[in-house]
Amino acid sequence: MKITREKPSQRRHHRVNASLMIDINGKKYQARDWGLGGFALDDWQDTSLQAGATFSCSFCLPFQGFEISFDVQAEVVRISDKQILAAKFLALDDRHREIMSYFIEELICGTMTSVDDIIMRIDSPVTPVSTKPDPSPIAEIPKRRWPLKLIFMTTLYMSVGMALLVYIVFTVYTNYFSLEVDSGVVAAPIEKIVSTTDGQIVKVAIQINEMVVEGDRLITIEDARVELEIEFAKIEIERIRSELEQKQKELTIERDKLDDYRYVTLNKIDELTTNINSLNKRRQYAQKNVDRCSKLIINNLITERELDNAESVLVEIEGELDIAKLESEKYRTLLKKINFGRYFTGERFEGVSRELEAEVSRLKEEVALTMRELVILYEHRERFTIRAPSNGRLLVMLKTDGSSTKRGETIALFERDENRVIEVYLTQKEVVDIKMGNKARVYFPSKDIVINTQVKTIDRTEGYIDEIQSRYNWRDTEDRTAKVTLQILDYNDEEIRQQFTPGLPAVVVFLSTPTGIIGDFMHSLRSHTGKAEVIKRTAQEINGIFL
Repeated sequence: MKITREKPSQRRHHRVNASLMIDINGKKYQARDWGLGGFALDDWQDTSLQAGATFSCSFCLPFQGFEISFDVQAEVVRISDKQILAAKFLALDDRHREIMSYFIEELICGTMTSVDDIIMRIDSPVTPVSTKPDPSPIAEIPKRRWPLKLIFMTTLYMSVGMALLVYIVFTVYTNYFSLEVDSGVVAAPIEKIVSTTDGQIVKVAIQINEMVVEGDRLITIEDARVELEIEFAKIEIERIRSELEQKQKELTIERDKLDDYRYVTLNKIDELTTNINSLNKRRQYAQKNVDRCSKLIINNLITERELDNAESVLVEIEGELDIAKLESEKYRTLLKKINFGRYFTGERFEGVSRELEAEVSRLKEEVALTMRELVILYEHRERFTIRAPSNGRLLVMLKTDGSSTKRGETIALFERDENRVIEVYLTQKEVVDIKMGNKARVYFPSKDIVINTQVKTIDRTEGYIDEIQSRYNWRDTEDRTAKVTLQILDYNDEEIRQQFTPGLPAVVVFLSTPTGIIGDFMHSLRSHTGKAEVIKRTAQEINGIFL
């Protein structure tokens, strides 16, 4: 066996020989083969182009009776002796490349083929088909022979029958397999407002159903004992202030006395100082006289008596000087005592300014302490004021202004503006058909929207409870004394708060809930079946005991 090895192909793209017309310098050529890299032509006779030259040409793809043409730039790769021109594309844009890729891939896959130099799809007819429609046999029938009456009556009966059937199905479903009530309402969680002390309600700051924000004042309660303590504290403050004012007046008078004694003492000190200065001068002169007499008596110019008289005068002046100095020192000491709040009246020391200052300081401290006690009492009284626990509204006031209340007693109901639900009020007969987790559709007439909900809680005794006396009251069976709470499924909490305000009315349809005659039959059947099972189990237990 002979093995022939062919050279590997250097081409990077597929080449096809489907029909393709190329216009070069106004002359059209049939492409021998072509691809994304370039093309080849037969019967090339133009000698103006040489290898490496660039030229413009126009492509034309015949496709099912249409021609797809575009212009490209090409470069001559070679020109063979067999009059074959090979060229490659220089700048083929994305749109042209995409068109050529599409046709090449379809030709390679076989979904397209070339028929009579036209590229066509395989699923397209290859032979012409007449577009003239065949004559309709119905058109040959005379109009007067058409069954118009039969067609009209048949259409009428079918329409009426379908409408009646839909009405019957809807009526049966709404009356026997669903429960529709119009007693639904959007509600938020309800919180009890209890009294904070034993006292009396003096003020309700807001109206019923008025929206408030967290921290707003709702109800003010007055405690008689605290109010009495506040009044006593006020009276005590006034008494201490009055006593303080009296002591301050006495202190002012005492300080005035001290100022007067200080003035007198200072004058006395000045007077004694002047007298001391005078006595010092006299003592000097008396001393000179004694010295002079002493000299004279040596010469026997004077008698000893005259010398004794001169010395006596000197001694007398020195005595007066000593007394003046003692007096000056005494008044200086008294001046210091005056600065300490004491003064000498000649017989004893007087002055109570220090005692009055201490008393004034004590009374000021008592006023401050009593004021602090009063502030504490005010703060304590403020705790009796009930404020809104969150954003919401006051639903019911169980107590009125002026009513007495006890600590922990419920005085109002508050509805929080959060986590809203839908509350539905039913009769005792209707609530029997509702089960936990049942689905329900809710229609809001004021918004004209329908949402999906689910049963969250069921309270059959809602309407029987007396909130004030905390006991059950009898109600008629037709009264809506049961409450069913529905949880909204289609919206998150923020969307619920924005779109569904508390108090918004709603029509609720409970799904898959048998009512009427069918519902009574099913309830009775379940009840009797349950009783039979209980009796059977009881009998088996009794037999087991005796056996």
